[in-house]
Amino acid sequence: MWGPEPESEPESVWEPALCPEQEPSPPDHRPG
Repeated sequence: MWGPEPESEPESVWEPALCPEQEPSPPDHRPG
């Protein structure tokens, strides 16, 4: 999407980015 290797870039960049981002995402988006 933003690089020459969108198959290997997002796989290694999305894996660790989705883990810590998915946790604070639900509680942060749901204030009440």
